[in-house]
Amino acid sequence: MNNKELNIALGKLFNGIELDTHKVELSIANDVKKLYSEYIDLGDAEDNALRSVNTARMDLEKVENKYKSKLKEVLSMEKKLDKALQELGYTRDTFGLDDDLRKAKDGIEERLKFLSKAISQLNNIY
Repeated sequence: MNNKELNIALGKLFNGIELDTHKVELSIANDVKKLYSEYIDLGDAEDNALRSVNTARMDLEKVENKYKSKLKEVLSMEKKLDKALQELGYTRDTFGLDDDLRKAKDGIEERLKFLSKAISQLNNIY
């Protein structure tokens, strides 16, 4: 093989290596772009999830306030009822009201405990 043939062979060899190097670099660049795109998508998904958590927390707080208002009504009603029944010489048992008031009060208090715990957990997230 003479010098000319050797130069041609080496040129072809190095050309191929150079092209292969460019292919590898382009492949790595594409992989980086893809990973970055996935990272951005995950960030958007996270933002949406946190927004949903915040909305849920606010909704639960509204419901909690309504339950608190109902509990105040039940307690107020309970006092008025006891006073009225006492004046008449009756007890709640006479009309079967004790059970209904106790169930309403217990139910509301149970829901308030649940909501308070749920809101607390959501506050820890967001």
